[in-house]
Amino acid sequence: MYQTLIIAVLYLSAWAAGQGIPMVGAPARSTPNAGLLTQNLHTSCTDITIENNSNLLQLELDQTAVAAQALADLRAQQPPSNRPALRRPARRAQPPAPLKPRMKAKCTKRGSSTPHEATLPLDYCLGWSEQNRGQLIAQDKGYGLQKGGCDCQYIRSSIGRFRIRCLCQGVSGPKQVLDDRRNIAAAERIFNEPGVIQYDASTGRLFCFGNYGT
Repeated sequence: MYQTLIIAVLYLSAWAAGQGIPMVGAPARSTPNAGLLTQNLHTSCTDITIENNSNLLQLELDQTAVAAQALADLRAQQPPSNRPALRRPARRAQPPAPLKPRMKAKCTKRGSSTPHEATLPLDYCLGWSEQNRGQLIAQDKGYGLQKGGCDCQYIRSSIGRFRIRCLCQGVSGPKQVLDDRRNIAAAERIFNEPGVIQYDASTGRLFCFGNYGT
């Protein structure tokens, strides 16, 4: 009797597997490759940038320019030689303050050849963890940029990879002084998890965790 039941169970299990029916305790089917989701974003959208509330990244550029200028002035005081003359770095103009930290891109909707502007608030996608002196994490409406006091830039590494490089004031521990007079300091944080920020080619909108932009 028991032998007959065992044979029947084995037969039904083999039949279910052949029909693609998941068995109890079987591992879930794997989700689509996250890199492919990022690849779809990069294929459909170009000129991906991030608009920020403040100007931490600009302060960093200005600080670099000041350091380069100080080095140029020091070299100018040395006796002349055959070295070429150094050109003073141009000082960049301050951009107008944006409304919120958001991603902006030129994207092409399925069935269209005309790019349109798509935007997505990144606080809908990123949260802030206090571990390791403060880190950006993937989180549904985690408002990580606000909590971390971050300004960010989007860097496309390859067709399926990217980096969101941020300067965050909410980091605990050592920071880079960006403006001594106003006591502004920040530390670098990187977010590069693929598949979090996506593009819906049917609607033409950026989204994450079901939160759609414009």
